[in-house]
Amino acid sequence: MMHLFRSLFRICTGQICHSIDDELLTRVLYYSYMILNIISYDA
Repeated sequence: MMHLFRSLFRICTGQICHSIDDELLTRVLYYSYMILNIISYDA
């Protein structure tokens, strides 16, 4: 799942992605995914 998010993120941002730390990017996407799960679960 994280691989999918990172692939989509790379496609969307292009070269900008190279300036972002990979670990930080993965962490941000992970927490965003968890938050979305919580929101959709509550709804």
